[in-house]
Amino acid sequence: LAHALQEPEPPQDNDVLVLLAMYTEMTLVRVSARQNAEVIQQIQQMFVQFSRAADVIKHKALAQQIIMNNKSGLCGRLTFAPNQPPRQRSVSALVTHVGAVLTTTPST
Repeated sequence: LAHALQEPEPPQDNDVLVLLAMYTEMTLVRVSARQNAEVIQQIQQMFVQFSRAADVIKHKALAQQIIMNNKSGLCGRLTFAPNQPPRQRSVSALVTHVGAVLTTTPST
């Protein structure tokens, strides 16, 4: 996340880079068998506060879904959990990455 915030990228890329960095951080926290629910909730709250305050994040609703592990709609089952099969974890990551890139890409 720090790298995504410090690296000089084209402004239109900063949003997706920060979203995907947050996704990576939250995924690592969730799949770790050593993390308990209280720690995960504290980290989620930290990211929620950051995403609300960060001007670089233009897609606040997507940031919220990533942080809270809530992929509503057709991808509702693509959330992360400990002891998840690798294939399901990989598909979830792929769908989230593609969705973040498509959501943050201007339509023009």
